[in-house]
Amino acid sequence: MLASGLLLVALLACLTVMVLLSVWRQRKIWGKLPPGPTPLPFLGNYLQLNTEQMYNSLMKV
Repeated sequence: MLASGLLLVALLACLTVMVLLSVWRQRKIWGKLPPGPTPLPFLGNYLQLNTEQMYNSLMKV
């Protein structure tokens, strides 16, 4: 029982370190880009759409 708990903690620690390294590496790459708004990958251009005239908004995007 103790070994499985230690294994779980070790796996979570490794996963956390991998995620933090990935985020750090991405910020390092993004640091070379010119200043601009923070990208929102899940929303994309949805915030630019006019919901009242959806067809025209989609044609502009």
